[in-house]
Amino acid sequence: MMGGDERTRFPPGQEPIVRRRPGDLRDQVQVAPPLPSTARKPWSREATEPPQPPSGAPPRPETYSAGAPRDRLVEDGRFGELFVLFIINVLLGIITLGIYRFWGKTRIRKYIWSRSSFRGERFEYSGTGKELFVGFLIAFLFFGPPFIGFYLWLYFDPPRQGDDAGKLVGLVLGVVAILVLTFYFIHVATFAAYRYRVSRTIWRGIRGSVSGSAWTYGFLGFGLGWLNGLSLYWTKPWADSVLINYRLSRTTIGSEPLASKLDAGPLYGPFALAWVLTAVTLVAIGAVSAAFEIAGNKSIGALVIVLLLAYFVLPAVFLITINFYRAALLRRTAAASQLGGLSFRFEAGGWAVLWFSVSNFLIVLLSVGLLLPLAILRYARFIARYLRIEGEVDYAKLRQTSDRGPRFGEGIAEFFGVGIV
Repeated sequence: MMGGDERTRFPPGQEPIVRRRPGDLRDQVQVAPPLPSTARKPWSREATEPPQPPSGAPPRPETYSAGAPRDRLVEDGRFGELFVLFIINVLLGIITLGIYRFWGKTRIRKYIWSRSSFRGERFEYSGTGKELFVGFLIAFLFFGPPFIGFYLWLYFDPPRQGDDAGKLVGLVLGVVAILVLTFYFIHVATFAAYRYRVSRTIWRGIRGSVSGSAWTYGFLGFGLGWLNGLSLYWTKPWADSVLINYRLSRTTIGSEPLASKLDAGPLYGPFALAWVLTAVTLVAIGAVSAAFEIAGNKSIGALVIVLLLAYFVLPAVFLITINFYRAALLRRTAAASQLGGLSFRFEAGGWAVLWFSVSNFLIVLLSVGLLLPLAILRYARFIARYLRIEGEVDYAKLRQTSDRGPRFGEGIAEFFGVGIV
């Protein structure tokens, strides 16, 4: 070591490695005496014990790993590792005629959860492939016979011209019944899957739980969906807030409840913008089509122009504008939620949500599903990048929940194909 005063760098009684020549002027520099133990600063090299809080002061919050950010999640998963895991799952799924996919999905979840952390503590996923498989078997035994029976009826005895009215009425009623049941049970599956995943998520040994009824949530979502259709979707912000509050306000992390008070009022601005711009685009396309009709122009070119406007411009306008509403919904939901001493913020804007949604869709589409692991990893990174979590956790107050969650996995969601991971 060079420069400075070696006497300040070696304990008393030990000689420095480099001796100075006799008469060196640095030997004449006065060295300050060591500070008394009561006056040592917490950042001093000689301080060996952390400073203690004053008597009667509340205890300091528990520390976490050095370098871990306080206000956000960390996702350090690697695409290469996840891709290898995905390929193995695909190959084993082919060999087992699709049965292994339940265990494969569990392995993917365990990897994503284990590579996500909050304040230096990693998450754990405790679900099993057996739970998912048994849940799917139960759902298949319940839903399979009516769906398969209706399909076989249409396949072997399809409606023909001249059939009696009773058969046609039965066919129409069957189609309507299947659509209604599917719409209802998709909402049931959404809540059941959410409850299962939360109950199998562990942080610092504490697992989550969700109360409430999936059947009640199904009726709620079913009714609000019909209301949205009757109101030309002007009730959608309110309906979204009701469903989100139902799920989140029944969620607990250990003994700590999650409070959610999402108000639909601020959501109507971005939703109205999306609705109006989409409606204006639709009217404009109708006007172009009517102009061609009035002019008697029924050429292939005129038809191509109308089709391009209807199949590309209209969906593009809707996609762009509705993602600004989705971004507002995410921001408002985070701001309206609180978990004990923790508050939340979501900082993604409309363009960020739009780019994420479109790019993830194109990644999966253009790769024919081979880059699905990348889309999954990008989703986890997107949440970690924009979600902010502020405040402190009262570890002394946090206790384990007695609710172990459902016995089996999200079988209804597996049957109806709700969700990927």
